[in-house]
Amino acid sequence: MIQNFHKKIQSLYNENIQENETLLYCFPGPKKQGLFCTDKKVLILKSGFDYSGTIVTQIQLKQITGIKMFEPGGINSMFSLPYIEIQSASYQSFSNYRNVKGIVSAPNGIWFEKPGLVVEYFFKEWAFQLQQIIEEQVKPKSNPAPEKTGVNSMNDLERLAELYREGLLTESEFTAAKAKVIGG
Repeated sequence: MIQNFHKKIQSLYNENIQENETLLYCFPGPKKQGLFCTDKKVLILKSGFDYSGTIVTQIQLKQITGIKMFEPGGINSMFSLPYIEIQSASYQSFSNYRNVKGIVSAPNGIWFEKPGLVVEYFFKEWAFQLQQIIEEQVKPKSNPAPEKTGVNSMNDLERLAELYREGLLTESEFTAAKAKVIGG
């Protein structure tokens, strides 16, 4: 995937990715831009053009508060450039930019130079896929409760029977507790 990017963007990518990170998704923008999503962060790289040098933006996945897509001519769009923005507490929203240079140099977004039906279609698809990947990565991982083994269940039943025989459990308490152990 990375070989489709400008050599400068490839170099910046290699400098900013840790060995333990896995690239999950990426897409190129025009004029030496790239957006990369790993299992740990989103990396937005820009070099040259109107960027006054190089822009490297890293946003940890858990810090992302949203992904906003601005379509050409859409209700939120002041310009005719398709634009995707990664939102977090650290970065202001695109709506605060008042000119094309602002959108082009925004550190937390990537834009597409030539709007058209094909670009707009892929732009929407890329934005949707990126959003799905980020949501999947930041979703809390559930740790299922360990299943009781037959040995533990048997030990629990024996202990309950002992408590019942000793008169520490009533018949209804014993029956309810036994059902819990057997039913899991």
